Amino acid sequence: MKDCVFCKIIKNEISSKKIYEDDIVKVIMNINPEQNGDLLIVLKRHIKDFTELRDAEATHINGVIKDMNKRLYERLDLTGIEVITNSGTCQEIKHFHIHMTPGYEVEQPIVDLDIIYDKLK
Repeated sequence: MKDCVFCKIIKNEISSKKIYEDDIVKVIMNINPEQNGDLLIVLKRHIKDFTELRDAEATHINGVIKDMNKRLYERLDLTGIEVITNSGTCQEIKHFHIHMTPGYEVEQPIVDLDIIYDKLK
């Protein structure tokens, strides 16, 4: 989709802080993080939400979530992770993606993305 921000990020028309990429997904840092280490897992195929996921894509994405979960726990001092996907009117960008938002024992001030990126890449 030509006006989709995530499609442009996938095509490298818009820069991003990529943490991981394969043929199915691209994992990037959220440029407007709720917490330090806030990641987005973006499906490369443009679909509006999880209801259009193929079974193989869902299985693959589950593995990526587990890998990113491990990476976040190993590299940041967090106590939990919230994993969310939205659909319908709850969706700001109509391109399937998953938010992985770390939780911390003590609320953290949001630091420069490059500091967290260096820990996660």
